[in-house]
Amino acid sequence: MVPRGLPSPPLLWDLSSVPTEDGRRTNLDVSKVLFLRVTGMYPVIDRKTCNGCTNCVVICPSEVYRLEADKADPVHPEDCIECWACVDQCPTASIELHEE
Repeated sequence: MVPRGLPSPPLLWDLSSVPTEDGRRTNLDVSKVLFLRVTGMYPVIDRKTCNGCTNCVVICPSEVYRLEADKADPVHPEDCIECWACVDQCPTASIELHEE
């Protein structure tokens, strides 16, 4: 459950299999799926509280973050797919998703 006042995280779809033209289902390699942004949010890091743990750098499937000067920096915020993994894994709650 998302606390009141925060945007809801995006819905997740089961992409483990997809229908084929003949109606059967086949496994889908989700590593090759193109993810699209749906709500126009981007990550913002509070550099005062970031401890440089690299959790966001490691967990981000879109490689949005890079470690610079011992702090995480969203160098490609436009690539964010809003999966909220970085927000969830940040031990200091230094990452927020803001609307564009």
